[in-house]
Amino acid sequence: MIPEDLRPPPDVWHAPASYWFWHRVPTGEEIREQVAQLADAGFGSFQIQARLAFPIQQYLGPEYLAAYRAAADEAARRGMVMGIYDEYNWLSGHAGGRTVAGRDELRERHLFWSTRCGGADGEIVCAVDDIRPTDVAYLLDAGLNWVFDGGQPRWADWEIVAALAHPGGRSPTSSTWWT
Repeated sequence: MIPEDLRPPPDVWHAPASYWFWHRVPTGEEIREQVAQLADAGFGSFQIQARLAFPIQQYLGPEYLAAYRAAADEAARRGMVMGIYDEYNWLSGHAGGRTVAGRDELRERHLFWSTRCGGADGEIVCAVDDIRPTDVAYLLDAGLNWVFDGGQPRWADWEIVAALAHPGGRSPTSSTWWT
């Protein structure tokens, strides 16, 4: 009897899955070879993801989509499944800037929390400044260029849409907030 941990998975949905990173559009032969290697290694599914080295101008272009289709067809021929991955490198929904191209009103929105104490006269002054993209800043210029259109976040477009003053200047994170 084969030990439980060495038995093959019952179907593709329970088999190992993999990412297949593309740095360029692969040839038909490369697609057939790569999918064969995945299948032979026991993978039941994969997702293709265009990486930073992939030319952004070719992403989602006719050649890219034809190769993507060829990979899906080859996976189906081998009894595998293929997930659709909509990102140019990463950050969900960006698609290398194509999802918002020419439609600035569709760009992502962010919510920031800022706590300020009032002055002696009770006036509270807040400003939107010094905001940094800490989630990708560690990737330097290369990371900023694949995440942000033109490599720069549009911090100048910020708008304060609401403000809330807390009683006695207490922060909602303080231990006395709920008492």
